[in-house]
Amino acid sequence: MLTKTIDPTLASRADSVEMVYTDGKFSHLEYGFTEQRQPASYTPPSTVHRIAAPSLVTFGPCDRHRQTLKRTTAHSCGFIIDIASGKNLINLLPFDTLVINGSSKGKWTVALADDYLSVMEENYPIGEINEKGKISFSLDQAATHLDLKRTKYVAFILESSSGDLNVDSLDFFRTPSPPPSHVNPAMWVWDNRPAKTDASSMVSNLKALRVRRIYLQISDELEPLVPFIRESKAAGIEVFALDGSPSYLDHPEPLLRRIQLVKEFNSKYPGTPFAGFQIDIEPHLNKDFRIRLDTYGSLYIELLDRIRRITKEDLPLSTVIPFWYDSLLINDRSLAWHLFRQSDEVVIMSYRTDVAEIEAIARDELLYGERLSKKVLLGVETGRIPDEVHITFKKCLDDTPTAVEAGKAFWCRSSDYTVPGSRISFNGKEDAFKKQLTHSLPYKSFSGWVIHSYETAPR
Repeated sequence: MLTKTIDPTLASRADSVEMVYTDGKFSHLEYGFTEQRQPASYTPPSTVHRIAAPSLVTFGPCDRHRQTLKRTTAHSCGFIIDIASGKNLINLLPFDTLVINGSSKGKWTVALADDYLSVMEENYPIGEINEKGKISFSLDQAATHLDLKRTKYVAFILESSSGDLNVDSLDFFRTPSPPPSHVNPAMWVWDNRPAKTDASSMVSNLKALRVRRIYLQISDELEPLVPFIRESKAAGIEVFALDGSPSYLDHPEPLLRRIQLVKEFNSKYPGTPFAGFQIDIEPHLNKDFRIRLDTYGSLYIELLDRIRRITKEDLPLSTVIPFWYDSLLINDRSLAWHLFRQSDEVVIMSYRTDVAEIEAIARDELLYGERLSKKVLLGVETGRIPDEVHITFKKCLDDTPTAVEAGKAFWCRSSDYTVPGSRISFNGKEDAFKKQLTHSLPYKSFSGWVIHSYETAPR
């Protein structure tokens, strides 16, 4: 089967392939690429992280005597502290405050650099110190300018002609916050025909499901939805317009036109406006996504820039992403970070049935939401998901006894594993599903659950 289904172009770049079977039948191949696997950043294990007696490394043309620097030119100089402690990068998303303990003379600017800025030999200033023994800085202000998940160093830039700096420790804190109050769930609706032809019945169903918002797939014909939006609004249900396709990255005009149509609709019907617009692009569905990651990622970011120029402040923008976009890098920053910055809210496809696992896989997205002051909603699946059997092959030498030739390369079977559908979907588990919707996660950004979908949710 591998020889019949493998794509030679993708195989030439891949170092592994997985054959995926559902319901006992071959479904598709998944390709793995070494060059897309980036070293993970170190995440401190608690809500307080101390770097004691850090080493100060000089940068720039300053004369140094112990902890004293003297400027010799107009060029920038100062000290750098590698806060990754010898590891590649450190994840500061769990923290909202940096406290510097020590003493100083002269005027210093404190700055942070992520992986991208460090490569560019740049940094982002977060404040100043001026002869104070202890001072704190908010990390949230830096979150829109650098990817805190991939932080490299803290810099102390000398602004005066000379200065002394002694740093006893750097402390990173997370401010405790009460868990968000319970909110009713939102829901995806893919088939808009009932909304057009039987608005009252559909609104009645949504009320029975205790839904507070829906994301409704739209077409170019919006006027037939006026009665439905009116009844939904009367029932306390928000209606977001929804559209998306991987094809929109290469051909965005239909999507941009629909967003403009929604804005015009809202102006024409101010009493029954759409509450926002949600995009669900999912470029990872393209089989060459991993090979063209830089291209697809750049196109995605550019598309959101164009969308924001249309929506402006008038139409809230919601973006749907899978939980693992924080592991994909575009310009040394996670794709999730880029998309969070440009959205008003982000919905995570966190399809699992165990609340602890959901929190684990969506934690960094919830933290991006905290640092960037963006709402985060988590998706739960209710449709039938079959078990998936994965058979993994890795590239090997042609003289390996178990080698199989496919796509102008040789592959050796390395492992098999199964992903149970029951781990992904609440299908057939109505009581567990209802209990799931009562959970609240301890993050300021958590804004509730999104049910996938109206067509499959238990009534």
